[in-house]
Amino acid sequence: MLAVFGLGAILARLLSVWSLLLPPAGAWLYYRKKWNKKHPIWLIFMMSLWIGSGRWCILKFWEDRVLTDQRRYQGIEAVVENVSVMGESQRVILRSDAFYGRASVILQEDIRVGTRIRADILLNPIQNNGNPGEFDSKTYQRVRGVYYYGRLSHMEILRQGKGSVFGEIRQSMAERLLRVLPQPESGLLSAILLGEDVGLDEEYRSIFQKLGISHILAISGLHVGMIYRILQKITGKKRRSSAVISLAGLWGYTFLTGAAASTIRAAVICTIAAFQKRGGGKADSLNSLAASAWVLLVWNPLYILDTGFQLSFVCTASLFLFSGVPNRWFWIPRGARQVLSPTIAILIGSMPISLYYFYTWSPYQILLNLLILPAMGLVFTMGGVVLLLFWLWEGAGRLCCGGILYLLRMIRYCAQWVYDLPGAVWILGRPGTAVLCLYYLGWGAWIWRQNQPEGRRGRHLSWPLWGIGVILLFGPKPLWSCTFLNVGQGDCCVLETEGKVFLIDAGPGYTKSIQPYLLSKGIHRIDGVWVSHGDWDHVEGLMELLVDPDFTVENWYLPQGEQHQGTALQKIENLGKQVWHVAAGDQLRIGRTVFTCLAPRKDGTYANSNQASMVLRFSDGHNSILFCGDLDQEGERQLLEGIERCDIMKVAHHGSATSSSAAWLERTAPNLAVISCDREGGYGHPDPEVVARLEEQGSTVCVTDDVGAIQVWASGKYWSYKTGR
Repeated sequence: MLAVFGLGAILARLLSVWSLLLPPAGAWLYYRKKWNKKHPIWLIFMMSLWIGSGRWCILKFWEDRVLTDQRRYQGIEAVVENVSVMGESQRVILRSDAFYGRASVILQEDIRVGTRIRADILLNPIQNNGNPGEFDSKTYQRVRGVYYYGRLSHMEILRQGKGSVFGEIRQSMAERLLRVLPQPESGLLSAILLGEDVGLDEEYRSIFQKLGISHILAISGLHVGMIYRILQKITGKKRRSSAVISLAGLWGYTFLTGAAASTIRAAVICTIAAFQKRGGGKADSLNSLAASAWVLLVWNPLYILDTGFQLSFVCTASLFLFSGVPNRWFWIPRGARQVLSPTIAILIGSMPISLYYFYTWSPYQILLNLLILPAMGLVFTMGGVVLLLFWLWEGAGRLCCGGILYLLRMIRYCAQWVYDLPGAVWILGRPGTAVLCLYYLGWGAWIWRQNQPEGRRGRHLSWPLWGIGVILLFGPKPLWSCTFLNVGQGDCCVLETEGKVFLIDAGPGYTKSIQPYLLSKGIHRIDGVWVSHGDWDHVEGLMELLVDPDFTVENWYLPQGEQHQGTALQKIENLGKQVWHVAAGDQLRIGRTVFTCLAPRKDGTYANSNQASMVLRFSDGHNSILFCGDLDQEGERQLLEGIERCDIMKVAHHGSATSSSAAWLERTAPNLAVISCDREGGYGHPDPEVVARLEEQGSTVCVTDDVGAIQVWASGKYWSYKTGR
């Protein structure tokens, strides 16, 4: 049924509203020929297909109304639907009849859920930077119905909020925890119990994520299961009212924590299991899981794109499918099997998806889960008591904070201790979609053959699938690839050649784009960083790498004669690393490829840092890339005599009018011209005349602010490229 629902969604994407005619037509033809009560499954098949296609068609109809450009509204009314505490400010979700969807805004004022306001609002559609490996905030917010981020002005409160009871309680409890308990324990407890992670320290959020234990910070089936078991122990399993009270408390907690997909999944499974046991039957775990997924996707088809939804269902399915496998491992003691089985199942089932979204894996993940998970039951019990006391009488809650603080600090110190161990984090990168599919097909085939009697055929079905996955993962790669990242108003390029990785400039740093890209590629060692000059929009992004222990830089290549005092370049030279000062004529050969520095001259004098920018040429003998830094027209004039034609050019100074003269473009004649800039940055980049000159020259012009990252690669005489949007 779940698969058929997905088929309906695919048909809706391909055929639009015409997909709605296929299921009724199929049902009519079938029943006209073979009306038989023995085939009710056909009706279920067609209904699931119809519902799946219908939900996607409705969704597509409404999403066509989403704004695609900036829009200003004056004096509109809006309702506050959600409030998240962010230190001294609040992230507020607004809904208004003036526009489709919801908008996210940051407010300094204290505001409650359900409050109606009138204000002027500037809406911008949520857009990703288009860099490989970056967090997909557009999809994340889209799943939650948020399509814009906005700025409010002239706000007037029309009516104080009377939001949902659960939302009010959650917000009040989160505020009290953040106010009473010290950081980072307050943010940690708020995330574990309430799903409010905005107060969580970013350092520990990153540590938990890299160690593979971020599931304890997000409300999931683990938390719901603990709540259900605790309630059953309190009410007594054999009492008639136990199931009713436990389910009421379970669903209350689900809505209290925001009703995320993973919590609804767990609540639906527990509810189905409770009714099956009440009826004297045996709970069918896999059918319950599929039913919960079907309910969620009918409610919101976009849940299929949610990371939490995917991880939750994959981990749960792995637990159910893997449960019988350890019974065949007779060489392992029974007690150890019971402890290790769920941890191994979750690890094997979730690892590919975790790598796809987070790019890292920890070999200590099993050990860490065995250390932390036993403490989670105590955290839930004691934390629940503390929250209840806070709600009733804050003074009594303060008196009971000692024990929960000790447990939270133990979890935090344990995670920090494991993180500091050698080899705690492996940067493996993002696997391809084909590798993911083959992995899960192999995983399913392996589990299937493990449950087959000895001697049955198909025992080795999984090995060919995993072998194909390994070939795809470690298959042939291009001679070189070059990625121009969209870093806003700045320059940044990652070039991979002959197994080496080089960074050419690092952007302004505020976009935080370098780390996600390197992690997604499985890169933790950078062989060299080329810096064109010391302006902030070229070097500030290097601070991302300097403060992160997961990355190492072997060599630094700085322009000769650059004044480094008071700049990020001075910090680099103070590191004691291998620093090379390069000038015109210097070369670096890597196999069949070569870097050649064309500027600045060793004996040159320049009026400003832009004029003294490093100009770098990369070539493989057939294709070449020219990196121009912020070179101005005077610097171009000095290089005209010796400059050669190039295939790809990073246009100088973000496409400004002070660079890219007609004579320079005539001599370089690039086929692909890359302009890295922010159109709304206030600098007027790129200049329309520069773009026109490039197009007249026959160049394909790509502006990072328009198309996102530009990826170029070559394996021989020919090169190709693609954009991130």
